[in-house]
Amino acid sequence: MESVNRTLFNLAMAIQFIFIFCLFSSANRYVSINKIENMCYFLDCQLSNQLAVKAGEGLGIKDSKQHPKIAFLFLVVDKVNNPQVWDTFFQNADARKYSVYFHSKNKDVDSLNFRSVNQHIHIETIPTEWGGIGLWLAMSSLLNNSFVDQGNQRFVFLSQACIPLYSFNELYEMLLRQGNSMIEIPQSGDGIFPRYNYLRRYAREDQILKHCQWLILNRIHTGMLVQEHERAKRFLLEEIEYGTPNVYFQDEAVIGTMLYKLGQRNMITHQCVTYTKWDPPTSASPIQYQRVDKTLVQTARVGGCLFLRKVGPDAEIIDDYLQLIRNRKSITNS
Repeated sequence: MESVNRTLFNLAMAIQFIFIFCLFSSANRYVSINKIENMCYFLDCQLSNQLAVKAGEGLGIKDSKQHPKIAFLFLVVDKVNNPQVWDTFFQNADARKYSVYFHSKNKDVDSLNFRSVNQHIHIETIPTEWGGIGLWLAMSSLLNNSFVDQGNQRFVFLSQACIPLYSFNELYEMLLRQGNSMIEIPQSGDGIFPRYNYLRRYAREDQILKHCQWLILNRIHTGMLVQEHERAKRFLLEEIEYGTPNVYFQDEAVIGTMLYKLGQRNMITHQCVTYTKWDPPTSASPIQYQRVDKTLVQTARVGGCLFLRKVGPDAEIIDDYLQLIRNRKSITNS
């Protein structure tokens, strides 16, 4: 509790500094409320981080500074499509370096259908539908729950049809080297409007972002999203309640828009996280792969992607691919 009290004191001093700064800068029209608000959000996240440590200790979760963890956040109906792939991926992986959380549409699922040393933490089921607010709420719930563990430093969203393109050890090193959050953003900006016109009442037009749902967040950004969640949720529910037409696909816009609104544009790396192929490009869903081999993986890696989607449950998984993602036991416990 002493550390939390110290953080509260530091936060109070910082807020006083901001207040004094505003007084002396009141004649400067360019000192915007948005900038001040974003500074307060950053400080608020530091407090939230400390409170999360105390909450985690109450749940038996320890601070893991020596081994930062990757939180794998799965969105599934009831299971992953290719459990043998994830068995191979987590085999010999250092249990101190990862955690697994999942949200399932079927609320009766207790665990995911692959083997790993660490428990699969089931998040309370939220009703979801394609294009509906439930998907964003489920993603937010995964972030809120996984943020409690201070050891979690990277947060990776995955669907049941995703598979990794690298071994656990390779992926771990790549994600820990990358300090920014990683979000795939279409270069053209097409498709933002009129689909996301309703977000103009939440953020400025230049802050509204369309992006891929499958993204990777760092801990600072996750803390900001946890803090902003209730305000964004209130806004979206009010839009739906008041009958605003076409309030949909929040999972492909709201997280990025929240971060842009909070001044984090330059702390996001625009990168492919999950490789998908749209054929034709205007189709409603990406193609579903029925065979995965080394050649396909090498193609997907070219653009810097880390995962592949969609892989069907009956897909033929070739051994040369499994060899690529298999961890070497001699390396994992270093």
